[in-house]
Amino acid sequence: MTDTDDVFIVNGPQILYFLLEKSPVNRYINPSLTLGDSHRNALEIDIEEELNQIKAKNSRFIIISGEIHNDWFYPFLHENFELFTKLENDLALWQRIE
Repeated sequence: MTDTDDVFIVNGPQILYFLLEKSPVNRYINPSLTLGDSHRNALEIDIEEELNQIKAKNSRFIIISGEIHNDWFYPFLHENFELFTKLENDLALWQRIE
């Protein structure tokens, strides 16, 4: 990872932004709020707007804890990223397909 590479931490430890000296990709400090319908509805999150913001950042890496199977993030992940490596504590590092 270089200084110019962005990373999107979906539902992993948000402290990684601080440790990696990176800024969050979207406005939600915990993007996992966007993954479930109940949170999205309660917070009135426009998921299309959020996805466009995530795409615009063009992050090189995504960090995920466990598996994510939902209607918007799963397709985006698998169309644009490939699994780079599995980390400890069920974390996975995905890299953007060039």
